[in-house]
Amino acid sequence: MSKRYFYDLTVLYIRHVMVSPSGTDRVDFRYAKYLHDHHADETTFIKQHRGKICVVSNKEAAGLIRFLDAHWSVKGSEEDTQGIDFRAKYHGLWEAELDLFFSMPYQERYQFLINNPLTVNVGEEVEWVEKMPSPFIMVIYMIASSSKMLCSLLIRIGRFIGIIAKTRNLSLAVNTLKPRKRLTTLIDYLKNITADELYYIYTCYTRVHPIAELRKLSRHHRMQFIFFIHDFIGVSCPEYYGTGYRAEAIKACNGLLSLTPHIIANSNFTKTCLDEYCSERNKQYRTATVAHVGVEENFINPGPVGKQAINDNYFLIVATIEPRKNHLMLLNIWRDMVNLGMEHIPHLYIVGKRGWENENIVDMLNRCQQIQPYVHEVSDIKDEKLISLYKHARALLYPSFLEGWGMPIVEALTLGTPVVCSDIAAHRESGQGIPDYINPIDGKGWYDTILDYTKDESELRSRQLERLAQFEPPTWQQHFEIVERRLFSPENAEANKMHQN
Repeated sequence: MSKRYFYDLTVLYIRHVMVSPSGTDRVDFRYAKYLHDHHADETTFIKQHRGKICVVSNKEAAGLIRFLDAHWSVKGSEEDTQGIDFRAKYHGLWEAELDLFFSMPYQERYQFLINNPLTVNVGEEVEWVEKMPSPFIMVIYMIASSSKMLCSLLIRIGRFIGIIAKTRNLSLAVNTLKPRKRLTTLIDYLKNITADELYYIYTCYTRVHPIAELRKLSRHHRMQFIFFIHDFIGVSCPEYYGTGYRAEAIKACNGLLSLTPHIIANSNFTKTCLDEYCSERNKQYRTATVAHVGVEENFINPGPVGKQAINDNYFLIVATIEPRKNHLMLLNIWRDMVNLGMEHIPHLYIVGKRGWENENIVDMLNRCQQIQPYVHEVSDIKDEKLISLYKHARALLYPSFLEGWGMPIVEALTLGTPVVCSDIAAHRESGQGIPDYINPIDGKGWYDTILDYTKDESELRSRQLERLAQFEPPTWQQHFEIVERRLFSPENAEANKMHQN
């Protein structure tokens, strides 16, 4: 029985401008690369474009995968111009995340531009815009927030000027002004496909899905759907997100579940949340597979690494700066250390971008004088530097209120670094019972544990270092062996079973 896989590259095209990948980006990239390397003859790559699903040529998909493999590599330069060359070469395939951007209310769009570096979302070629006087920037952001057409025009102008400034290559810049390349829709492409089974695969987050197009594929071409689910936090705990996020998240979940998909969950906890969601709303899926996210090979075999920190007396948190990650508690602990006159105060490295709903956290980072000498923000770093920060830290601190998995815990333990994390179900699963677990609202417990870990003779730390010998890092090979067995293999016997609550 022949199969054809259609892998959606939409978010990888959007996110390729990032210097380093997020956890969900890593999953997205690993699936794209796995299908390219192991199922090339059976895979067609696609992307969402203006409400349609369109086909990406094998050459162009391979170009994106090669680019990301190099750009997100361990030692890749954080200031290279590969991204500019890539966007110019494949002009018409890439565009900023405008659909998602304009799904937000005007005020949220404007605040997003104010609070997030333009280069992070558009590319390093628009760096010159951020150097303009503030009044000009405010006007540009107001115009860009008002209309998708104006926003797209401003991006093109910004990229054109920036590419000339950075590369001195006029022809490269002119190429970005050409009309976008015409793409074949997947529905038209399927007229010439004769495979027995068709699978659409999507592994990442976005609140904007072309559900109507997906339903057409299901109705007219018997397309089956495979979705990777990272968590249900947007539905279960909307207080951690912006206004209206929960309604959008529920709409997206209901739309995807209406396709009775195969589900890949990153943890048993996420699978439990899925079943509860389906039970409460009378939704269904075809099959569900739990496959733990693999840790990257360079964390398993890191080789020699240099030191990136000021000294060895420091802790680390690796997480987007937003309320759910509980940075505020750690910052208050560090302020208490200073106010109480503690000697040899440890440093705290915060690795992660500034996210959303984080005004209180940002105020402390920017304005709390007591913590300034000891707290360091780090973002957009390659794995080589991240591995170094992990390796030499007293411990990874991860006091998050809610997670679907907990990849930083896995990375730290893989590298032999102790972990102090919140006592929640996902962390019990990802940490395999090895970290020191503390209730995320037990401020005194966290304070006392951090103080203990600063000691050279720390008993808590020594006992965890002994437990670390039992840790078994989940690998991508194990992950895809599970996925192959349950979904990709021809003899899969569960493909047509239906789970219904």
